[in-house]
Amino acid sequence: MLEAEIAFIDDVSQLTRFSEEMLRYVARTLQNSGFDEFSEETKQRWDMLANGTYTQITYSEAIDLVRQNSTNFKTVPMWGDSLGSEHEKWLAGEYYKGPVFVTNYPEDQKPFYMKKNNDGKTVACYDLLIPQIGELIGGSLREHDLQKLEQETADRQMDIGPLQWYLNLRKNGSVPHGGFGMGFERLLQYMSGAENIRDTIPFPRTTNHCAC
Repeated sequence: MLEAEIAFIDDVSQLTRFSEEMLRYVARTLQNSGFDEFSEETKQRWDMLANGTYTQITYSEAIDLVRQNSTNFKTVPMWGDSLGSEHEKWLAGEYYKGPVFVTNYPEDQKPFYMKKNNDGKTVACYDLLIPQIGELIGGSLREHDLQKLEQETADRQMDIGPLQWYLNLRKNGSVPHGGFGMGFERLLQYMSGAENIRDTIPFPRTTNHCAC
């Protein structure tokens, strides 16, 4: 997992724009690398990330699209349900045929530290979906107000003992900020054309065989 935090931002669009520019840079660097051993299909993936359109929709719009095309899926979510892998891959791979930012998920689906939107039902967050993979990046604005964080943990009936260190970061001063996590191996799988994500993991990780 590649993780990043950005200070002094107050809008999810600043995170989605950074994510898009980052992936465009990576893809264009590969295009200019002179590598010839990759297939044309793989190079088309590079071109899509480098020069294609990055669509942005809300979670509510994504749910509506999935429900309108329900015959394509084994399960059909209601508003408030999580988007499954089959829904994510369909949105990016079949419907939009390119990268898709899905924003403003229900707060009940997301961690307590994400900043709430004004509607009181959703949080200022996003997932980036890409064809064949589904979710590649997940990020959000972080709540930096200590009182709001404490209220959220109380509303969720969370044990704040293990979280006190995190709350103390806000107690000692904070700034508006946000961040994201990207599945690095997922990016490698997509950009290399590897059939199995295990082929992109630098150190083998199998059940009961995690040597540290």
